[in-house]
Amino acid sequence: MSNFDHAIKKIKTFSADVNSIAKVSAKVIREVSLNVKLNGEAYATIACAGNYLDELAIGFLRSERILVHRDEILKMETADHKNSVNIILKSKNEPPRSKLRGISRLVAALKTKQASGNITRRDLKKTLLPVAHVVKALTRTCFHR
Repeated sequence: MSNFDHAIKKIKTFSADVNSIAKVSAKVIREVSLNVKLNGEAYATIACAGNYLDELAIGFLRSERILVHRDEILKMETADHKNSVNIILKSKNEPPRSKLRGISRLVAALKTKQASGNITRRDLKKTLLPVAHVVKALTRTCFHR
């Protein structure tokens, strides 16, 4: 059985044309959730076919700019039966996503004030100044190695 065979499921369904309806078998892709953990902490859940989990997790973390090179990985723990991959990084630096939580909180607070119609220039300055510092720090720590 190939790696793709377990991702395909055969189902019974109906096929119709202008003249008739018939019972048929069809192959469909089975979708599962992949739990990606970073240094043991839940990071993301991705819908996938359930194969090549390590490669998918690494590719996902590269697209999130958490990983730049494969050699940043200390080890990977894959639990196929749980559709889970834990990627442990050599660097113990905090991943950018946790730093971005502060930005999302600031944006949410700003949206709340905007929705109530009580937003002022001072609110914008107070909110955007910390965001600028966080973005600058992120840029230094994550992309300039």
